[in-house]
Amino acid sequence: MTGMGIADITLLSGFEVKIEDLDTLKKPPEQYISHYELSSGRLLMYFNKLYETRECVSFSANQMVPIGLLQPAPAVFYDYYEPDIKCTVFYSPSRRSKLVSTLCSEDVCQCAERPCHKVQETFKSNRFKNIRKNTRFEYACFSPRVDYAYILEVQDISVKSNFELYSTKVVDVLKYHGDLRVTVNSVRVFAKRLQCKGQLELGRQYLIMGKDGSTKDLTGNMQYLLESNTWVEKKPLDTDCKKSANIRTCNEFNEFIDEYKTDGCRQ
Repeated sequence: MTGMGIADITLLSGFEVKIEDLDTLKKPPEQYISHYELSSGRLLMYFNKLYETRECVSFSANQMVPIGLLQPAPAVFYDYYEPDIKCTVFYSPSRRSKLVSTLCSEDVCQCAERPCHKVQETFKSNRFKNIRKNTRFEYACFSPRVDYAYILEVQDISVKSNFELYSTKVVDVLKYHGDLRVTVNSVRVFAKRLQCKGQLELGRQYLIMGKDGSTKDLTGNMQYLLESNTWVEKKPLDTDCKKSANIRTCNEFNEFIDEYKTDGCRQ
């Protein structure tokens, strides 16, 4: 450290810091922090000097807005004069806390604290690294071995609590497990934590594969959580597939759809 250190803490949604605690941290003779700034859900605490390799300061935060679907928030510590020297961690309520992120319906709740999903890139800058048919089969059949596989079209996007909800129309059913009522043209809701990247596009079709949900939407149908065990891939557009460099990749995408729908993991 060259001198001043800064802790940049993003507060958990719906929480406000107890100002009295921060003021106490500033008071001599201890004066744990030199000053603080609080704005728009972020707390900056300034340290003129750190005397130990590990320091511990604490303050209280009250939940002003009840939110049952809390997501982890980042806390960054860095050198004021050399901001590239930094350490970032994510924190969240204890797993025993009632504030653990959950997706609930009626009296059933599904844990929503798994890592975020990633939208698969069908086409890479290097065409030899494009997604291959065998990669999809490996994911669907072995790791993690999915419960469902659909071609879906996003019809509506909304926000509820800390989740972005995608209302989708089922274009094709490649596999289903617990969702016994799902058919072509069924509407199914997929939920994504707001903090997660990888937003789905309105009107776009996707290949989505993953594990069954344990909760239901407002119509009583199974709803699904987009998380680290979910395969999300945009269905290639006709304009993309007309390019000579993409023809093989598009053919393999369509071959996977046909073969997995017909033979499952017995191809």
